Amino acid sequence: MTHQLFTSSTSAQPKTTPSFQSVSAVTVGIRGILATLLADKEGKAIQVADDVPFGDAGLDSLGAMAFRGELSSCFGFTLDPTTMYSFPTIAALSRYVSGRLDIVAMSD
Repeated sequence: MTHQLFTSSTSAQPKTTPSFQSVSAVTVGIRGILATLLADKEGKAIQVADDVPFGDAGLDSLGAMAFRGELSSCFGFTLDPTTMYSFPTIAALSRYVSGRLDIVAMSD
């Protein structure tokens, strides 16, 4: 199952997002977005451990805004501006997003 989103462009083309049916899948999605945002100057993705706070990983306030926007697009719902501070690690954010998506942790 995929979720349909509409982009903010003038053409109302639906944007298909991947289906997230487990907490592990959500975690992989979050890791990928964060790794891309924190890419080094050569464009090589930087991997961050699940328990490292986003700020310690190098995500500043502007980066947090971009991260929130990418996550909102990926998961199909708007995240509050304070989400990155309330759930400051990949592990915490994965649990929160999974809860919003009604994914039961036992499904992993």
